[in-house]
Amino acid sequence: MPPPDDSTRSDTAQTAIRQAIEEVTRREGGTEGIRDDAPLIVIPDHQLVVCVGRGSYGQVWLARNVMGTYRAVKIVERASFQNARPFEREFNGILKFEPLSRAHPGLVDILQVGRTEHAFYYVMELADDVGTGQQVD
Repeated sequence: MPPPDDSTRSDTAQTAIRQAIEEVTRREGGTEGIRDDAPLIVIPDHQLVVCVGRGSYGQVWLARNVMGTYRAVKIVERASFQNARPFEREFNGILKFEPLSRAHPGLVDILQVGRTEHAFYYVMELADDVGTGQQVD
């Protein structure tokens, strides 16, 4: 059987994303405000909904912007690093990647980058994951 074409993959991914968002909204009860377990950083014009991943350098959150559009937000905290050098290297790397992210359809678009004294963050479009189906637990 031939692999699905790009439009079928895109439709499948969009359906999976929509289902994940509906599940999160159902679980959250549509409530407003930042969750108790959200990091102590304000992402302008975004509400953090649920943490969807954690790694060595930070967290990835499903967020809703002021227009109701869902986005992914990666938050990288300075406390995750023993010294400033690797933190600065990560920040400078995302600054260089941000304009490139929109140059190729296979890359996730970085929509906004911000920084505070203790962390930096970047807002991304939601990425499809055809293999696992965008599950948000």
